[in-house]
Amino acid sequence: MKNQKGNKVYLGLGSNCGDRIRYLKLAVHKINTHPLISMLKYSSVYETSPFGIINQSDYLNCAVEILTVMNLDELFAFIKDTESAIGRKERIRWGPREIDIDILIFGDLIEDHEKVSVPHKGIKERDFVLIPLIELNDQVRLPGEKILLKEYLNRIQENHILRREKINLLI
Repeated sequence: MKNQKGNKVYLGLGSNCGDRIRYLKLAVHKINTHPLISMLKYSSVYETSPFGIINQSDYLNCAVEILTVMNLDELFAFIKDTESAIGRKERIRWGPREIDIDILIFGDLIEDHEKVSVPHKGIKERDFVLIPLIELNDQVRLPGEKILLKEYLNRIQENHILRREKINLLI
């Protein structure tokens, strides 16, 4: 996408099965090479303890900032196709996964559908989502809100981040 127009979107990526770094790299590659997406930047990789179902392996999480001319449904379909192509197996909610890609913020859009809600409902309560997002843009806000996302960090009840690594995710 050469013209740099479209919606600014933030995606959250996570993996806790198999070669976690490889799965993140494959996801970033698929996102970066899509003709209707311009990848602006990606965050550090954070090793995190599991959320929800705690009896599973630690995750690697990161966030990606993109521009896209796709609408929400098109981007959601691309993400689901990407997860399948990389090898995600359907399991229980919040269970282990090879790759998970969530649409965190989609421009100024506020939507709540059965398939996808934006902004993502868990952003404010999850340090493993907030911190990579803030690393990408410390002035980011949720659509329709005045408060910066970084101001939610002090309100988080559970901390999941174990460590941060700078990893080149481009292949």
